[in-house]
Amino acid sequence: MGVAVRLLEPGLVHVLMSVFGAVVVCVGVLVFDMLVLVRRVVVRVSDAAVLVFV
Repeated sequence: MGVAVRLLEPGLVHVLMSVFGAVVVCVGVLVFDMLVLVRRVVVRVSDAAVLVFV
């Protein structure tokens, strides 16, 4: 049993690192999209506020 675990361990670590990397990339993309969306909303609100005050 111990030998099988030692043989599988490097592959398992590689799979976990691949999955973890993919999750980090997905979270990063989602956060970036949210920041872009928030920035667009803020720009639109400020443009609307300028139109209202003018």
